[in-house]
Amino acid sequence: MQGIKRLERMEKGQVVGLLLSDGIVRTKKEAEAWLARYIPLEKVYQKAIIEYLKSRGDCVFWKNAAGVYQKQGVPDLTVIVQGTFFGFEVKRPLIGAPSEMQLRMQQKVRLAGGTYEFVSFPEEVKDIIEGRLKDETERESAKTSRVP
Repeated sequence: MQGIKRLERMEKGQVVGLLLSDGIVRTKKEAEAWLARYIPLEKVYQKAIIEYLKSRGDCVFWKNAAGVYQKQGVPDLTVIVQGTFFGFEVKRPLIGAPSEMQLRMQQKVRLAGGTYEFVSFPEEVKDIIEGRLKDETERESAKTSRVP
């Protein structure tokens, strides 16, 4: 599992090249199948992200249930921190890809002023939240510094 953890942080092309050069697989198609078999399921990454969100202590979040009655494109996790909306769609690294509906929903959320990102790791979520909050703090500071 330690080797997989190292691979999942690399670029897909690098991993495929490594699998081919090390003789683990013979073709790119075999490399794709190898990745699909050995990269952990999305729920593993979701669990790690949820644990991170619980540890923050400053947010409200919930996991959106996928199903027949769920609006398509809604992110896996809805998070609100300091009044700011974040939607996180969790994908398996190297092989997870957004659907067309998810891309459309991402655009709608962004146009409405929210954040919707595709993530795999808690560190990504942390960076996105902290970056957005920092940007908003700086914007507010700039507004108040202009007031006479």
